[in-house]
Amino acid sequence: MNQTRTLFLLLAALFHGHTAPAQTPAKTPEKAPEKAPAKKQYIFHGKVESIDKVGNYVSASNEKIEGWMDAMSMVYPVDDVSILDTLKPGDQITATVYEGDYSLHQIKVVAKATGTAETKK
Repeated sequence: MNQTRTLFLLLAALFHGHTAPAQTPAKTPEKAPEKAPAKKQYIFHGKVESIDKVGNYVSASNEKIEGWMDAMSMVYPVDDVSILDTLKPGDQITATVYEGDYSLHQIKVVAKATGTAETKK
């Protein structure tokens, strides 16, 4: 029995501090950063009331935009100020608007105004 105990102690002393190397978990591929969800877009239908080339905006009355905005008159910034040179009060327009952004994008005149108009220079 002494021999067994001695052998056990000897083996324990030899392997003391020697443990099997830790296994590292397999690397999982990194996920690409998630893209922000695209903002919901709507089609704006309205009538230009006035243009302000200094402030770069149009005042327009719009039809109800289902799911986003009731019919109202409001001042809207524009994404492309060059359009202000072609707009006239009374013009019927369409534009793209995005949820959380009150700017008018990609404005198109669908019916030109008839008569005189007010434009601030």
